[in-house]
Formats: sequence, C-alpha cells, structure tokens
Amino acid sequence: MGHKLTELKVENFKSIKSEEFDISDYTPMVGYNNAGKTNILESIKWVLQKSTLKIGDFNNPELPVIVTAKIDGITEELLENLNQSHRNRIEPFLDQETLSVRRIQPLPTSSAGQIRLEVLNPKVEDEAEKWQPNPAGIDNAIKALFPDPIHIGAMENSEEDVSKYKTSSTIGKLLSENWSD
Repeated sequence: MGHKLTELKVENFKSIKSEEFDISDYTPMVGYNNAGKTNILESIKWVLQKSTLKIGDFNNPELPVIVTAKIDGITEELLENLNQSHRNRIEPFLDQETLSVRRIQPLPTSSAGQIRLEVLNPKVEDEAEKWQPNPAGIDNAIKALFPDPIHIGAMENSEEDVSKYKTSSTIGKLLSENWSD
C-alpha cells in the first residue's frame, strides 16, 4: 500500500482530552453512538486540511487543540508524482519515508492566521527545536498527498440514498471517485 497515516495523537479536540491512535491499512471504528468515532475522523481531516475550529470543537476552551499525525510511505516514486514545489517543501522533513506534522489552534477565538502547522525536522538534535513552525507552502504540499476525505455516515435506507444521490452527497462523492488505481 502507498502512503498513509499510521499514528494520530489528538489533544483537547471535542470529546477527546488526550489520546493516541495507531492506524493500520484497515482500521475499523466501532462503538455506540456519541462514543467519539466521528471526532477521530474530524481530527484527521483537520490536521490534513486547515479550518478554523469553533468553541464546541474544544474539550477545554482554555487549552489549545493539538493534532499530531505521522504519514508513512512517502517514497521517491510518490515524490516524483508531486509537482516540484510540493516535493521541495516535503523532502527536507522526511525521515526514512516518514513525515510528522501537527496542527495547533491556541484558542476558540484564534483567527485562521493564528492556526499553526508544524513539521518535525529529523535533522535537528535539540528536542525543543525539532518542531518547526509552518514552513512556507508545506500545508498545500501535505494537502496534495491526500484526496479530500469523505465521511461515510450511517445510512438508514441505502437504496433511497443511492437513487437520489447528488455530487455533493457522500454517495455522489464515492461514485464520482476514480477507483482504477
């Protein structure tokens, strides 16, 4: 399998105070309603694609939301398929085909400009200096690595959902995906 998220650490996001998750090629999330499954998925989307969180997205509004992700499998072949600008942003931070990133929103009132994306620099020895704040263009380079996430919610009547799909619905997005790869 190609590149993928393999580790996720979520701090202060919705119902998650602080948890670490190992992610495999197939990671089922099973639990009762309101157990936090969707919160995990939303934290993945947020770390990969910046958006401004609201007060309800903070477990404790006095603490920052921090989501850290480890992306494995960033091979030379994958880098060759990226445009040169994205490749140049990612390569300096790779550690044996692995890129570690974290996104931080300090407070619910923070503006979009105050949301930071940091990248782990494996070449830096000092632990306090390893995380480098938002290298220019890295956000777009990371976004280029992954397709837009599609959240598949529970369906009560799949036949009905399929028959009235729109390109903006979950079913429509899935049906419009190119699955030839």
